[in-house]
Formats: sequence, structure tokens, C-alpha cells
Amino acid sequence: MGSGSGSVRRRLPAEVALVVGYAPRWLVSPSPPPRVLRERPPLALESLGFGSYISEVKEVLQECKTVALKRRKASSRLENLGIPEEELLRQQQELFAKARQQQAELAQQEWLQMQQAAQQAQLAAASATASNQAGSSQDEDDEDDI
Repeated sequence: MGSGSGSVRRRLPAEVALVVGYAPRWLVSPSPPPRVLRERPPLALESLGFGSYISEVKEVLQECKTVALKRRKASSRLENLGIPEEELLRQQQELFAKARQQQAELAQQEWLQMQQAAQQAQLAAASATASNQAGSSQDEDDEDDI
């Protein structure tokens, strides 16, 4: 819910919220039906002197309806798939396991490539050192001939 619901809860003491919850029953009849009609809470707020809260209460009610509608839509989408929740959970866990496996294989491949690159660099360095030493021995031999 948005910030409206929090501000209303902070400003209305718990006792007032309790009274407002029961007031529609007192206003309509001594034995009300089990359902609270949409018009009753604003009437109760007005009669109890809390008319300034009516617009905020309506905003909070609209937010609650929106959230409930989104939940129903998401739930019905899953129900329309015809797949049991347990099966969906198993499939999700399987997908996560595959993704972890692929990530581990990718990391292993990268590590092997780095190791191969390091070995090639070492071989190249050793080869360069050997040719430098061979070149310097050749130079010494050439100096001896002079």
C-alpha cells in the first residue's frame, strides 16, 4: 500500500479505528447483515466527527482494491496454466540448478583459459631467455675470433 494508508493509521488512534469499524452497524440497524456495505464507513466517520478522513480512507481503499486485483490476476494466471504448484516449484528449482551448473562450467572454462595463457606466457619468456643466452654466447664466440 502507499503512503496514504500509513498516515491514516498513524493519525487515527486504535480506539477510534475500532469504533469506526463498529459504527456502521449502529447506524444502520441493531442486527446488521454480515457484510459491510461500501457506504457505511464514510457515514460512520461523518457521524463520529471524522469527516476529514473520508477522502484519505477512500484512497487507501482504492489502493487495497488495486493490490487485491493484481493478486487475483497473478493467481488466476497460474491456475489457468493447469500445472500444480508443486510441479511449478520443482521446475523452478531445476532451472536454478541448471543455471548454477552453467555458471560453474563457465567459471571453470575461464580459469582453464587463464592457466593456459599463463603457461604460454611462461614458455614464451623461457624461450626468449634461451635465445638471448644463445645469442650472447654467439657474440662471445665472435669476439674470440677477432
